[in-house]
Amino acid sequence: QGDLDLVFSLVFPNSMVNSPKRILVTGATGLLGNNIARMALEHGSDLVTLSRSPKSHPSLCDLDSHHVQADVTDESLDKLLQDVHVDAVIH
Repeated sequence: QGDLDLVFSLVFPNSMVNSPKRILVTGATGLLGNNIARMALEHGSDLVTLSRSPKSHPSLCDLDSHHVQADVTDESLDKLLQDVHVDAVIH
């Protein structure tokens, strides 16, 4: 867990670690994306996940997040995310 905290602190400036922000994590079903999503929740962030898999995917079903099922290469991604406001994106 300590190593994940180190990674999270490198990804976000201290000001973001200390106050909850809304973060979009792409690839949330993958090893790195899923761990970063979990760290964001542990640090009090409001989480939005994005992946090609549905919210029912085993690695997502226990995350307290708003989920967007989409491919980052999809041309309609702008429309899917137009009402999703975030402070940071981790891709």
